[in-house]
Amino acid sequence: MAYKFQLGAARLSGSVTQEGNITAESSQVSASTIALSDAGGIVETGGGLANADGKLELSMDQMDSVAFDVAQDKIFFSAVGNAGGNIRSGSLADLATGMAGTALNASSGQINVANVANAQIDNNAAISLTKLATVAGGSFILGNAANQAAAQTLSGDVSSVSNGGVVTLAAAQTNITSIINSGIQAIGTAADQEAIDFTTSNEVSINVNGTSMLTVTSTAVEIAGNLTVEGTTTTIESNTLLVKDKTIELNVITGSEARTSNSGAGLYLSGSTAANDCSLLLTADGGRFKASGSSAGFDVQTGGDYRINGVSILSATALASSVIVDGDSLDIAGCASTLDSSTIADADLFIVDDNAASDPKKITAGNLKTFFQSGVTATSTNGFALNTYGTGSAAQSLGGNSGVWIVNTANAEAGNAVTLHLSGTWSNGNVVIVKAPANADSNNLTIAASGSQLIDGHSTLTLESSHAAVSLVYGDNDNWFIF
Repeated sequence: MAYKFQLGAARLSGSVTQEGNITAESSQVSASTIALSDAGGIVETGGGLANADGKLELSMDQMDSVAFDVAQDKIFFSAVGNAGGNIRSGSLADLATGMAGTALNASSGQINVANVANAQIDNNAAISLTKLATVAGGSFILGNAANQAAAQTLSGDVSSVSNGGVVTLAAAQTNITSIINSGIQAIGTAADQEAIDFTTSNEVSINVNGTSMLTVTSTAVEIAGNLTVEGTTTTIESNTLLVKDKTIELNVITGSEARTSNSGAGLYLSGSTAANDCSLLLTADGGRFKASGSSAGFDVQTGGDYRINGVSILSATALASSVIVDGDSLDIAGCASTLDSSTIADADLFIVDDNAASDPKKITAGNLKTFFQSGVTATSTNGFALNTYGTGSAAQSLGGNSGVWIVNTANAEAGNAVTLHLSGTWSNGNVVIVKAPANADSNNLTIAASGSQLIDGHSTLTLESSHAAVSLVYGDNDNWFIF
C-alpha cells in the first residue's frame, strides 16, 4: 500500500486498516464511496454499519438544531429491500408518501400524519376524544350536508344538554308527535299531586292532589268531581241516559250573571219525521207547560189517572166527586144523538142539582114522571103526553106509556071493537086517560088489566058510549084506580 502525504487534502489509495479509534475533527468524508467487504473489520451486518460487536453509534450532541423543511430536508436510512447494503437518503415528504397505508408504531413521542384514510386506522385503535377539535358545551357531533362530522347546537323541543349529559326539554314541545312505551307509569308534576297515571292495565287515570278525578277504561269514563260544560251545544250520543240525581235544573244561575226568562224552557224530542216532533215547554216566563206535537196531549196507561196535589181528579171512568162542573161547561147541544117523547124510557137518567146537599145527583125518567104527576098541575107541565091507538087491530098494548090515548083515525071512529092492554112497566102515580071513539056504541072500547093487575077490583073496563072517557092511575099493590 502506498502512502501519499501532501499539503492540503490528503488522498488515500489502496486499503486502510484501522486500529484503534478514528477521530474526525472538523473533517468530512465526501465524494467517496466506502466499500465494505471484510467481515473481520467494519462490515455490513444486515441493516447498517457495525463493528465487530454489530453496533454503530452516532453522537448528535454537537449537531446544530434548526427548523426542518418537510419538503426538502432529508433523512438517512438503510436500504435492505431494494438495494441491500446501501445507506439511502430521502425527504420527510418522501418518507410520508412511502409509509402511506402502513401501520405506525411508536414507543414514545407523537407522529402526526395528514390525510390518514379510514382503512389505515386499525379497527381496534382507541383514539382519545381529547384528540378531537374542541366542541362547544351542549353541542354534539353530527354529519353535515357534506357528509363530514361537524359540531351542531341543539334546537327544537330539546333546549340543552349539560356537560354531564342531562337533557333539558323546552318549555313547550312542538315537534314531539307521540310518546309510547309500555314502561311509562305516570306523567305529571308528582305522583301524589297532578299526574296522568298508567299503572293499572287498560286504564288511564288523571289524578289531582293524589286523588283520581277522571278514569278512562275500555268501557266507561268516570268523573269523580263536578262536571262543567261550557259552549252553545252539548251532544250526547248514547242509547240510554242514566242520571242518578233527583233534580234536573234548566236555565241555571251559576255565578254573578243576571237571571233570564225561562219562557220556552223544557223538553224537545225529535221524531222519525219533523211532523212527529213533540215538546213540553213553558208557554211564558214561569207559565204553564204546553205539550205540542202531531197528537198533542198526554196518554195515561190503563189504571192511571190525573191528580192534583196527590188527589185523583180524573180517571178513565170517573171524575172525582170533589170536582164541581158548571152547567155552562156542559155542551148538551153537542151530544151525538137526541131523545124525544117516543124514545125516552123510564130507565133513562137525568142529572139534577141537589140543592140541599149542594152536589149533583142522578134520577130516572120514571121518577121524574112520578114527581110531575104528584103535586103539579097540567098548566105547569103543559099537559100530558098524547098517544094514539089504532082501529085496525082488535088487541093493542099501551106499552107502559102514560098520558092521553085517543083513536088515530081522522073522524075518531074505530073500524073494529078495540081492546087496549095495560101491559108494560109502570111506576106509582102513572096516569092513563083513554078516550073512546065516536062509534063506541057499536064498536065498544075495552081496557084490560095486565096479568094479576086489577082495575078497581076488575080485570077489564068497557066504554060502551060514543066519546066516553076514563082516567086511570097506577098505584100501590100493582093496581089501577078509576078517577
